[in-house]
Amino acid sequence: LHSFPTRRSSDLALARRVAAKLARWGVVADSSAGLSLSGCAGGTLAGLVAKAAVDPLDPITLLAILKHPLVRLGLDPEYLIEARAALEREGLRGPRSTTWPALEARLGNSEIALALARTLQAALARLLIDAPDQSPADAARRLTETLEALAADPLGDTGQLWADHGGEALARLLAGLIDESEGLPHVTARGFADLLSRLMAGESVRTGGSTHPRLRILGAIEARLTRADRLVVAGLEEGVWPQGAPLDPFLSRPMRERLGLPPPERRVGLAAHDFAQAACAPEVILLHSERREGAPAVKSRWL
Repeated sequence: LHSFPTRRSSDLALARRVAAKLARWGVVADSSAGLSLSGCAGGTLAGLVAKAAVDPLDPITLLAILKHPLVRLGLDPEYLIEARAALEREGLRGPRSTTWPALEARLGNSEIALALARTLQAALARLLIDAPDQSPADAARRLTETLEALAADPLGDTGQLWADHGGEALARLLAGLIDESEGLPHVTARGFADLLSRLMAGESVRTGGSTHPRLRILGAIEARLTRADRLVVAGLEEGVWPQGAPLDPFLSRPMRERLGLPPPERRVGLAAHDFAQAACAPEVILLHSERREGAPAVKSRWL
């Protein structure tokens, strides 16, 4: 039998780290949890542009936008690389400029950097409004126009901005905000950046495409339905697998019992059942971490 390695973990961050590690060797694993939209190329750029509306001259945000792989600003790639390096060296390092004219004054001796700064300012000018707040639909429309201006090539093609699964998910999210957000209150630039960040964090994008035929990264529920020659059970630390019993601020234990709701510990019992099924696989590898987020980790009670 061919080896069919699979992974079963309650920790999504751990699954993303494994997928990133495998990608270094050109191995693309099909993850049942998918990827957060905020981690896709288009989602990352959208988040940066939303931050630029809050602070247009933040040098870290400007450099992140200029160095994003989707940003072309209607320029030739080689010219963009040279101009970006000049702008970073001459204008975005050292003391921070508070206005665009002040930034242009620092770039007086570098024509290529000055031209890029003006092009970038024109692209980001779509975000600026005179009113202190705006509707989410208007903010999403301005964000969409800015994204297309940043991603356009010399012929006006936006390239991969709306392509692949991540681009399609971003297009659906922005279209929903434009067409169906009448009931939402007006937001400031910072409020819209927070709203967009939360919405993108809640959107999952499946990898799709040509994934490895014998490798899966599965959650607890999906792994029940899969047979594998080799099973790797990871995240076996207290608080991850099993997760702690949730604290309900509205319903106490007697109230839950009176309403006929299951006790909070029921999820721990279900997780124990999942672990017992996984541990009985023909070939199983149990993994736990010694440290988690810089602090010592406690092994799962089942180990």
